[in-house]
Amino acid sequence: MKTESLLSCSRKDTVYTTINSCVIALVGLVILLINRLWEPFERGFFCDDDSIKYPHHDSTIPSPVLYGVGFSLNIVSFILIEAVFLRNCKNSRTNKNQEQNVLQTYFCVVFNVLLPFLYGAAVVQLVTDIAKYSVGRLRPHFLAVCQPDLTKFNCTDGYITADICTGDNALIKHARFILTISGVIPDPGHASFSMYSMLFLVFYYQARLTWKNLLLLRPLLQLIVFCLAFYTGLSRIYDYKHHWSDVLAGNIIGVIVSLITVFTLTDLFKRRKSSDEQQTDNNVKLESIRVNKPVTKL
Repeated sequence: MKTESLLSCSRKDTVYTTINSCVIALVGLVILLINRLWEPFERGFFCDDDSIKYPHHDSTIPSPVLYGVGFSLNIVSFILIEAVFLRNCKNSRTNKNQEQNVLQTYFCVVFNVLLPFLYGAAVVQLVTDIAKYSVGRLRPHFLAVCQPDLTKFNCTDGYITADICTGDNALIKHARFILTISGVIPDPGHASFSMYSMLFLVFYYQARLTWKNLLLLRPLLQLIVFCLAFYTGLSRIYDYKHHWSDVLAGNIIGVIVSLITVFTLTDLFKRRKSSDEQQTDNNVKLESIRVNKPVTKL
């Protein structure tokens, strides 16, 4: 890989980083406004709907754990892997002026991966919230937390839309597919966020862990992070938090946003392609030198 392409970090890049950070903050503001101002759709139910009669359980993977693992695992990977990669490039340099900008270059390279990741995470949250607030599908444990007042409705009426719940309002709102943390921060879609964050990491490992001597390290790490996302989705089903189709939809959202983010907003695979092309050019030049080198007479 050309060292110059990695070390193109200037004051202009700092301005771009600031602008991109503002864009991420803007998407976050939209999410908060949706949470505050959008009146969610309240869906009714039928008495014979067995899909909403399951018991209520605590989440196997709480939201803080989801956020903590999803963000920290990615950020730590970016910091460590880019440090190793930059160190290898540093060892190949002889320009002292470039060595003075190593720290600036390091932060620039990390932010070039981190900012697209954060933007994609915000997009996943936004799309998930729009789906939740628009559809308002009742969770499998709805009746368990609703505790309906049997005197306020008659099952012979068919579709029931009246306010007949007597349970805790926060749990009822949760069971209507809407939940906030401390009344302010939107609760993440476990399936969509976990699939997005872990799949982003799978692609990142694919692009950056190219050490030939550690052939099985990359697929092992990719398998681990994918299983984390897969298990998170399954936990939402056996905890009776979501229907299986909701988890599937969340996974699809996570996959689509991850693909778009990695291949349109980052240069991970462009870097690798440039590195391969440079190596090919070097091999061609070396072979040309060998072929054209005159034979020395003894």
